[in-house]
Amino acid sequence: MLISIITVCWNDMAGLLRTMQSLQAQNSQNFEWIVVDGGSTDGTKELIESTQGISRYISEPDNGIYDAMWKGVKIATGEYVWFLNAGDELDGAGSVFSVRNKLREADVLLCDARFMVGSSSIAVRRARNFYESIWHSVPANQQATLYRRSLLVREYFLHSFSICGDFFLAASLARKGVKVDYLNSVVAKFYVGGVSTIKIIPLIRQAYLIQRDVLELSYFRRVISASRRFLACSFTLWQYLRLRRNT
Repeated sequence: MLISIITVCWNDMAGLLRTMQSLQAQNSQNFEWIVVDGGSTDGTKELIESTQGISRYISEPDNGIYDAMWKGVKIATGEYVWFLNAGDELDGAGSVFSVRNKLREADVLLCDARFMVGSSSIAVRRARNFYESIWHSVPANQQATLYRRSLLVREYFLHSFSICGDFFLAASLARKGVKVDYLNSVVAKFYVGGVSTIKIIPLIRQAYLIQRDVLELSYFRRVISASRRFLACSFTLWQYLRLRRNT
């Protein structure tokens, strides 16, 4: 069973190197690695071309991260897709082996992820029950979620949800009634500090629209969820800023 790991990058050679090192350290190398570069000008393309282990790559301008992710899906050949963007890492040398052993008949596999600020681990995000938690947010971090490639379609990626695209994808799959399995193990590291950490208000607004238009939740549940999300995001941002000041 082949897994396609798709990495999106743009002028982030240091982040790509970090991702590359975590993939090269895997005990199981039975995966294909696809890199989608948005036309970087910092030497990233040259690094990609000189790196052993990259199965194929695209280097051209795109219309944002989800457009780039869809480009990766289109050329992937694995049965399952794993999005691990530049700067993200697998957690330990056995991550690929662990998920391969768990993938059987599931359409979506949810795993745990470690939240990082610099070299400090601030939390572990445990995968939650997909159908019980999807009303509020993604049940697991994007970096710790694997999807059956045949279920992914263009409409899940080319949309206006620039921050909450992962929530839109999960909500759309939930409407299809996909089969979900769980791996209660940390497989990836997510570095806090991107747009989903800093742009709290756009994040809440996009999630609200997905809850209204895709999940068709009541107004009351949407408001409750928005309040919870504001508190959780504010706390994460506070932790991020505090640790950044101390490093």
